[in-house]
Amino acid sequence: MYKSVHGGDIYSEQNNSLGKNIVDYSANVNPLGLPVSVKEAIKNSIKNCVNYPDPLCRELIEKLAKYLNIKKEYLFISNGAADVLFKLALTVKPGRAVLLAPTFADYEKALRTVDCKFTYCRI
Repeated sequence: MYKSVHGGDIYSEQNNSLGKNIVDYSANVNPLGLPVSVKEAIKNSIKNCVNYPDPLCRELIEKLAKYLNIKKEYLFISNGAADVLFKLALTVKPGRAVLLAPTFADYEKALRTVDCKFTYCRI
């Protein structure tokens, strides 16, 4: 079974001695909850939630390139740091690497997907 070490998994910890009073510093979440402005943006956008999002983010890239006055080819849109790490590992396919430790667990996971040999530099 897959064991998540990414962070943000408060659900596995709810049955321990801490109960549900967990503050998770391993993920970028707002302990104050969703801002009202975000709730409104979600409500106003629900009508657009019909199709699966464009996996290549063409419209977003087009608008960002225009706004930033740069070439579209200079933009890389991702679904977060872990997605970038895995795409980078699959693209570069490094043979060897050094990882600082302790660190974000997905560095190691991404390198393992391409059979990269790595050593830890413990700090």
